[in-house]
Amino acid sequence: MGPDTDPFAYISSELHTNTMEYCKGMIMLILTRREGEVVRIGNDITIKVLRLTHGQIRIGIEAPLSTPVHREEIYQRIQQDIRDNRVEEPEKLYS
Repeated sequence: MGPDTDPFAYISSELHTNTMEYCKGMIMLILTRREGEVVRIGNDITIKVLRLTHGQIRIGIEAPLSTPVHREEIYQRIQQDIRDNRVEEPEKLYS
């Protein structure tokens, strides 16, 4: 089956131009994006590079309200609060 008949030829050739790493039993796809470019996760999540300045990247994330999106330090704090039983209804954190 050649590239003209293989529906995954484009996807697999695209993957070969990026880097794949294994991290905690999962695959991490490492991409290079320029300002204004977008990464899509499934059908519902969009990550856009908004600005690159002084070694910082400003990104915008569009996701359904039902999908929790947190900076890592906030996520870790929420998880610690759940473990310490400081949050009575953890599911309400994501609604």
